[in-house]
Amino acid sequence: MPSLDRDGAVAETSATPDHGVMLFSIGVLRRNAPSADQGLRGAWSLRALEPVMASLHRKPTLVMGARGSVGKFVMKRLLAEGVPVRASARRPAPGQFPDGVEVFAADLTDPASLLPAFGGARQVFLYANHQGVHGVIETARAAALERIVLMSSGSVIHPSSAGNAIAEKHRAVEAAFAVASDVLMVPVRPLVLATNALGWAYQIRANGGVALYQPDALTAPIHEWDVAAVVCAALSGDTARAVSGLLTGPARISQRDQVAAIGRAVGREIPVRELSRDAAMRQFSQFMPAGEVEAVLQFLDDAAAGNSPAVPTVEESWAARRSHSMNGHSTTHATSGEMTRGRHMTCRSRMGCCR
Repeated sequence: MPSLDRDGAVAETSATPDHGVMLFSIGVLRRNAPSADQGLRGAWSLRALEPVMASLHRKPTLVMGARGSVGKFVMKRLLAEGVPVRASARRPAPGQFPDGVEVFAADLTDPASLLPAFGGARQVFLYANHQGVHGVIETARAAALERIVLMSSGSVIHPSSAGNAIAEKHRAVEAAFAVASDVLMVPVRPLVLATNALGWAYQIRANGGVALYQPDALTAPIHEWDVAAVVCAALSGDTARAVSGLLTGPARISQRDQVAAIGRAVGREIPVRELSRDAAMRQFSQFMPAGEVEAVLQFLDDAAAGNSPAVPTVEESWAARRSHSMNGHSTTHATSGEMTRGRHMTCRSRMGCCR
């Protein structure tokens, strides 16, 4: 059945129809059908469909992982734009979400938990999880979602990341959606997330400094707010090629200089100690499986070889301002206390912290 695009024009959709809405629309058409003496002019006027189309676009957008570093900003932007929002978390608790937001307990690896959250939603933003992708696809099909916007990884389209275990997991998720041609999936692909630096907070608090592998490797971390801006553009129906292009921050910066930026933000110098590869493997293995540790170290080796670019793909129309710098990111999180409260992680890398 037809749907309204962002500008209010009628567009066709190949999604499985919502039968409840279809029956309602038939009733509207019958009530507005012309009598025999009115002739055929104006029959089945699009005006008769306007209430139905409006109701379709008031269906909520589900933000999965709405307490996450990107998800919380996606939810905030959508609410500011007046979009109906529902949120999900694996273990939601009272007071975690704004008033008026529907909240669901949902886990991407548990299809039974997904159906209540997906049911009645227009579209969904979610994170890539290769363990649950087929259940997500089947549930999306059953719920007749208009689209899924997937938080994927720039490593999928970054040539020198091919073969990396984390990159290939993301690639497998995208490939599963590509096979399911009746479920529209739009990937968003940040290469390096600025929130990775939050993983250093525990070391800074406990030891006063940070131990890093490849501290002088250059990357272009992208702020979570800028990623959320691109996600919201995709949710709005923007099909510009850059929506699914390689997303980076505006400039390359070394890990050492990122630590220096944090030090300036908190008002003290933070020393950096360089780790050997073996020492980094031992340290990271305390927090993640060995296969993921090797993948993270490969990303850092690749960056040290000069292969991590800065690509100006976050359009100002999406971000509503210029892309955020790493210095700005450090200041924001340091003043909020996140860099000094401490986090028991060395690298936030479950399926692609660094890519």
